[in-house]
Amino acid sequence: MSPGLRPIRTTLLTLAIVLGIEPTTVHVQAHDEDPKSRAMMPPVHGPAFHRGQSQGGIAGQIFASDGIRLESWLPPNITSPGGANGNDCWGYTSPSGREYALMGHQDGLAIVEVTIPNQATVIDFIPGPESIWRDVKTYGTHAYIVTEGGQGVQVIDLSEVDQGVIDLVNTFGDGAAHNVVIDEKSGLLARAGNGKGLIIHDLKIDPVNPEILSIWPSAYVHDAQIHTFTKGPNVGRTVAFCCGGFNGGFVDPQLFIVDLSDPKNPIERSSIAYPFAGYSHQGWLADDERHFYLDDEFDETSNGLGTGMHIFDINDLDEPEWIRRSTNGSSAISHNLYTRDGMIYAANYTSGLRIFDATNPRDPVETAWFDTFPDGDQGSYSGLWSVYCGFASRTIIASDMQRGLFVLSIGEPTPDIEFIDDPTFIEPTGDSIRVRFITSEGVGLQSDSVRARILDSTMEAPVIIPLQHVKADVYLLNTPELACGKTTLRFEATSAEDTEFMIPAIGPLDVWSAFGWQVLIEDPMNDETNWTVGWNDDNTTSHRWALTTPSGASTEPAQDHTPGVGGTCWVTSPGDPDTPPEEHDLEGSTSLVSRPFHMADFDRPQLQAALWFQTSGFGLEPDQLRVEASEDDGENWILIESILTSSTDWTNHTWPLDELELQGDTLRIRFQAIDAGRDTTVEAAIDDVRIQSLFCARPIVGDLNGDGLVNGADMGILFVAWGPSSPGNLADIDGNGLVDSADLGQLLIHWNG
Repeated sequence: MSPGLRPIRTTLLTLAIVLGIEPTTVHVQAHDEDPKSRAMMPPVHGPAFHRGQSQGGIAGQIFASDGIRLESWLPPNITSPGGANGNDCWGYTSPSGREYALMGHQDGLAIVEVTIPNQATVIDFIPGPESIWRDVKTYGTHAYIVTEGGQGVQVIDLSEVDQGVIDLVNTFGDGAAHNVVIDEKSGLLARAGNGKGLIIHDLKIDPVNPEILSIWPSAYVHDAQIHTFTKGPNVGRTVAFCCGGFNGGFVDPQLFIVDLSDPKNPIERSSIAYPFAGYSHQGWLADDERHFYLDDEFDETSNGLGTGMHIFDINDLDEPEWIRRSTNGSSAISHNLYTRDGMIYAANYTSGLRIFDATNPRDPVETAWFDTFPDGDQGSYSGLWSVYCGFASRTIIASDMQRGLFVLSIGEPTPDIEFIDDPTFIEPTGDSIRVRFITSEGVGLQSDSVRARILDSTMEAPVIIPLQHVKADVYLLNTPELACGKTTLRFEATSAEDTEFMIPAIGPLDVWSAFGWQVLIEDPMNDETNWTVGWNDDNTTSHRWALTTPSGASTEPAQDHTPGVGGTCWVTSPGDPDTPPEEHDLEGSTSLVSRPFHMADFDRPQLQAALWFQTSGFGLEPDQLRVEASEDDGENWILIESILTSSTDWTNHTWPLDELELQGDTLRIRFQAIDAGRDTTVEAAIDDVRIQSLFCARPIVGDLNGDGLVNGADMGILFVAWGPSSPGNLADIDGNGLVDSADLGQLLIHWNG
């Protein structure tokens, strides 16, 4: 057993197994503080979807995916008589080979045949105690259901499920359980998440009313995998890998390794804590029987991390090793995962099903995904609960809390697209864009199925436009007349094998219906002309914004952001690289405020700036760099964004000012750096501020300010923009990515003022 203190726990002094008496509760139930119980989103009801049979393609339009095909979708009102929220799922294969999904709901368990994946059919429903949490596993021809609603373990007989006959044959054990765990090789069943530890039953002798063999009481076990090893140094041993902790799992979360080779005498071989631990939720062994993958349900939100899984080496059961935390970079929360044939199938709440290739078990690579939660990948406790990947057919089932049962199959990877003509700006009067569709080897598209879906700011639904097949993998999109402004663009196509794609899989592209950007203000921060330091609500006690050439001190960037060498920018605490940071640390708040700009000059304006921000230490209030706007000359400020995260280099930011719905005639911009903690350091820098608006009418070549004349004012704008250019910058007249002498020549040719 690994050394270390185990806080606030109570252990059993006596296990009265020989008397057949279950012990009293000794650990706090886990889910009084579970976020799902406090903020459960309601179920989404609607018609069932079956690929190739349903009309309208609604599921393909709602659920983004890559490499996974939707076969059937049964919302909760189809699988639950009460239309209740979903929870866990498992699979069952009858002796004849027919396959069934076991789908948990808040009010019971649905049995759904999925032998033909795109014809998923509800067979029966077994009511149970009301609970958000329900879990099910199978052994032989029986399924075992537990819930935190209490009343023990329900046993259902599935031996005649092919004939539509399903019987509830027993309920054994008292009280609640969060999970039920079964190892088919050893015939052991364990109840977990019950406040009593891990309760071990023997299914081999009497699978309907199994006796208790023992209880491992040393910790709260939220979930577990019991596994009998078939290879390696642990061959023949039966081991429980227990995800849990103390006080309901909220204290000292870790992985416990318990030897059940003698199931009447559980032996804790070891326990291991791990970095970023929040709540040790669930995990599963890799196929190599050496690595274990663990989902921590709180580490993302508690530590500001991307969706991840913890990887352990458990080859030595007495000395397991934490290897690393692997992440795919999403912001969703991880929940349940399973492994099969070198792949990991992960149910990650709001980002849905994620499949990873674990050929290198220490560095899984995401290869396919299906998003069951279309409302974003935010870190909330809604969306996909679990996944089952054990069918011989390789059909996958996934259970979503709000949207019910998904029946999926591994499909052809979504094609990539390559634009021959840059679509950043689509001319509002109509445009032509050539697109190359890049498919996997052996995958072809039905040429008459390739279409674009375009949605401008005035449309209630996208307009669908067939693309013209030019040659091989190249298609031509001819756009209709569009309203000036932000526009979304997405493509749909069908493969020769009738797989339907939405491209890009991740969602629509954001483009602009306009002729380009009109740059109204371009300030490389080489002088103080446009800016005022300090405002009436500042309270700095040391250091203010200053225009300087950065020195590379720890409190400022190594150089300014503007291309070239030796330029200036605004920094909060200019300092000597050889002096300690605390000698030139910002204290309090300091503001950098722009001169007033006339809003009448703006059409769908954007503010752009390069920012550098660093903070260290901890305070009760967050240190930050606030970006704000005022339409009443600084009397009141509207927050645009609050920068809280440190960066080691310059970061470029863009903010659409029209979304603020300002009503005044003038606009001021403010950058306010705030050091809110006595024991923290804060430094910030600003460079290359630009305000630009859309050109909605075809511009005159060289008329860079939109006044109808090509004259000295336009030449001034061109010189300010000299150098590398971003797409849509009208100063880059020839569109080669540089504002240079060639563009100056074009401006002079069209001079009319």
